[in-house]
Amino acid sequence: MPKGSVPVLLALLAGLAAGCDTNLTCSTSLCQDAQTQLYCDGTALHKAVCRGPDGCQARVQTDGSQNVTCDFRGALAGDECDVGGSQFGFCVDSNTAAMFCDGKTFHRQACSNGCSTTTDATGFLCQ
Repeated sequence: MPKGSVPVLLALLAGLAAGCDTNLTCSTSLCQDAQTQLYCDGTALHKAVCRGPDGCQARVQTDGSQNVTCDFRGALAGDECDVGGSQFGFCVDSNTAAMFCDGKTFHRQACSNGCSTTTDATGFLCQ
C-alpha cells in the first residue's frame, strides 16, 4: 500500500460512516480498492468483491454526485452483492449454470438444459 494510503482510507471509511444516519440508512458507497466496494444496507457496513474485469469504479456524474459500480462477473457462490434488495443473475460455465443474487448473496444454480440471457439482457433463464 503506498505511503499515506492508510490515513486516506480511514478518512474515506469515516466519511462513509458519516453518510449513515442514526437509522443506519446510507447515502454513500465507495471503492475501497480496484476490486472492492464498501456499502451500507441500512443495518451494517458491507464489502462486495468486484471480481469482473471492470472491478469497482466510481464515476462523478454531471450533477457532482458519485456513481459507484461493482462488476460482479466472476462472482463466487457466497459473495455478497449490493443490488438494493432486488434479484439479478447471469449465465456462467459455458451456459450450463447461472449465478444469481438474491439481494444479499450470490448463489450458483445448475441448468440441466442450459442457461440463456433474457431478451432484455437484464436476467437469465435457467432450464
